[in-house]
Amino acid sequence: KVEEESIETVEDTLVNNDEKAEIIYNVTVNPRVNLWFGFINLDTKARKEFITTESTPIDVGEQRWLLITGHGRLSVASELTTLKVNDSAKHYFYIDSSEIREINRTEFKTLNNGRGW
Repeated sequence: KVEEESIETVEDTLVNNDEKAEIIYNVTVNPRVNLWFGFINLDTKARKEFITTESTPIDVGEQRWLLITGHGRLSVASELTTLKVNDSAKHYFYIDSSEIREINRTEFKTLNNGRGW
């Protein structure tokens, strides 16, 4: 049985003087349904949570972030890439100025000092 990938990566084609962007300044969560999601700043331990259907940007800056999503379809977009989540499972992401990547729940909890949220 072939399983479909639940996350699709779409490389953006932002070009400035024929060079691709290399730094992530902002990340925007674009829910397709009313969705709960939360950001955790790994450097300051500050938390921001939302329940919305509206696109929500966050300034990444020079800091490291965790993103946890509730059950629902969404995309996570930055200057470098867009991740499209096409299932209704919870997802966990690590974000910094150079990457957005999906992580598993165990890695999320390790980075978040053993906490689920």
